[in-house]
Amino acid sequence: MKRSVLFPLVVLMVCLCAVSVGCKKRTAAIEDIYNTNLSTYGKLTANQVHDAIIRGGSNAGWAMKDEKPGLVVATLSQREHGVTVEIPYTAKEYTIHYRSSVNMDDDGTGQIHRNYPNWINRLSRAINAELAQIKK
Repeated sequence: MKRSVLFPLVVLMVCLCAVSVGCKKRTAAIEDIYNTNLSTYGKLTANQVHDAIIRGGSNAGWAMKDEKPGLVVATLSQREHGVTVEIPYTAKEYTIHYRSSVNMDDDGTGQIHRNYPNWINRLSRAINAELAQIKK
């Protein structure tokens, strides 16, 4: 029986598709959330900002710890992955800054596991939701 000339081409295309699916990008750039301006929430005290950071982070599943005045450290553990960020704050702004991670593909090149941006964006939204609840 004679094989079709198209058969090798079809096999090649199937192999290329399988390889391209296996090569999906698994990392993202480590990007901090800088200087989130809090003026839209009215006049706040540093204490109110601190409390909103603690509540928001806790509500989002992060372990929150005061490191020193004006600095909260937050840690998130998801199955075998973990990340720690620093959150320096004042009455006017806060920043979420990457500190370290476990099993997050951080090899010092500025790239990290693709879930990291989602995790810190969710943390920022949770903090902002708490800030919005503060009576003006």
